[in-house]
This record gives sequence, C-alpha cells and structure tokens, in this order.
Amino acid sequence: MGRVLGRLLNRSAQSTRALVESMMWTDRMPHYLLTVLLVVGYGSAQAADDDVAALAAHYAKRLQAARYLEGVCEPVSLPGWPDLPTQRCRYPVTDKKTGVAKIGLVVMLNPSPLKLSTWVVNACQFVDPTHPLATCAHWVMWQVLRQSGGQFPIAGIVYEDLLPADGINEAYGFRDGVTTVLTGVKHRATEPLSSEELEAAITAQPLRTASQAGFARIIGVTRAEFLQANPTAQVNGLEWLTTVRQAYQTAWTSDRNALIEAWLAAHLP
Repeated sequence: MGRVLGRLLNRSAQSTRALVESMMWTDRMPHYLLTVLLVVGYGSAQAADDDVAALAAHYAKRLQAARYLEGVCEPVSLPGWPDLPTQRCRYPVTDKKTGVAKIGLVVMLNPSPLKLSTWVVNACQFVDPTHPLATCAHWVMWQVLRQSGGQFPIAGIVYEDLLPADGINEAYGFRDGVTTVLTGVKHRATEPLSSEELEAAITAQPLRTASQAGFARIIGVTRAEFLQANPTAQVNGLEWLTTVRQAYQTAWTSDRNALIEAWLAAHLP
C-alpha cells in the first residue's frame, strides 16, 4: 500500500490521472485508494478532474457488470433525441425460477463511467459540500447502481424481477427514463414477448407513468423530489416525461445532472 500511495502522491496531476484511468477496466481499485484520491487532491487546477477519474476507475467494472441491457447494440436515431448517441439493444434474460429465456429490446443512452462520475462529483460538491466528497460520491454511485445499473432506457421493454421478486422477470415499458404503461403493450407481462410486441413498444404512445411517484432513471428521482429542487418544473402526468427527457439531454453535454442533484437534495442526511 505504501509504495502505491507513494507513487500516486509523488506524481504530477496529469500523470496521476493517467494512472487512474489505466486502472479503469483492468484492476478493481481498492476502496481505501479511492478515498485517498478523492480526499487528498493533486493541485487546485486538476483536483476535480482527478476526483472524477478516481471515482470512474473504482466503479467501472461494477457498471459494466450491472448493464445487462447492453446486449447486442447498434446506433439508432430516435424522434425527440436528435444528434445523440442512442443505442438500440437486444438482450437476453432467464427466469431464475423456471429457466424460461426471454429477449428484450430497448433504446438507451448510457453515460460512460467518466461522464457519470462527473455528474456525481459535481452533485456532491454543489448540493452537499459540507460532507466528505468520498462519502457522498460512494453513496450516490451506489444509488445509481441499485436503481438503474447506470442505464437510461429511452424506449422499449426492460425485463426486471420486481413485483413480485419471485424469480420471474416482468416486462416493463419505458419512455424517457421512466417506467410507463404503453398503449397496446402488456404491462408487467411474465410470458416472453414476441418480436412484434417488442418492436411495438419502441414507438407505442405512453398512457401514464407506471407509478404515481414516476421514478426517473438514472438515479430514481421522483417527480415530487424534482419539483422541490426545481419549483417551476412541469411534473404532472405525462409532462414529467418531457421534463426528464429535457433534463437528461441537457446533462449529456454538461458537467451537471439536474436529476441526480434533485435526488441528492431530497436525501441529504
């Protein structure tokens, strides 16, 4: 441990960042090392970038493992999501209880570990500056992993074993990062959906959000939590989908994510 920390602390900010990024998809970064990287810093100009790189390196493998929806993917253009690297993904799941295999189809816009970590570090710095950055960043990243696996489904079907958690995956329609009941699409179906049904779910019109809270990925912020942080936001009914879409698209080209920040503001200890 001493030799590793010595190498990190004696390097310049630029070379430290390079070392952190080189660990991202190879060795799992130890928890103590991430904490040191987030706390110590390497000079005022590069400290924020190094915080982001350290967090991304620590969680890269966990995100990769959690993203089961990223099966066979290809670029696709989707109305309402212009000029963005949206991906159409076909993926398999198997029911643990019965062994039944199912195929899902979903369009997503998933952030890289660096982009997600940038949003998280900035959320902690802007919303919760009184708590240690490492503590806040770990907490927020684990919420992202627990709630979405770092995946943002825009349209289609997401299979999850949720209601009830009985070893059988149910089919949930999605629109703009929110679980949504779609016109003509079976909600919470437990039988495998046909190719025609999967295709229909990509373009089907939303009827309503599946829950009143309207949990929005990528962190599970509710419409009430977002409204509390953004008092002029439109969150009623299906307007919530538009608000989530606009917030996520804005975040995609920004260092901040209003959805993550609203969740954090509502869950401060």
